[in-house]
Amino acid sequence: MKIILRENVVERRETGYNFRMQLAIFAMRILEVMFFAGLAGSTVVIIISFIEDGKELFGKDEPQD
Repeated sequence: MKIILRENVVERRETGYNFRMQLAIFAMRILEVMFFAGLAGSTVVIIISFIEDGKELFGKDEPQD
């Protein structure tokens, strides 16, 4: 890519920047997937805990010996 600035030709090498940016975007996508997987897992744990606590609170009392 050539940029003409005040009639001077300046060449810019953007290959290193583009590679690092693509790597950063890829890492962000991986972290995004991990975040939502963790969020879904936490939701499942909360629902299971809520159901188990409800069974314990409202279930029949066991006779004590």
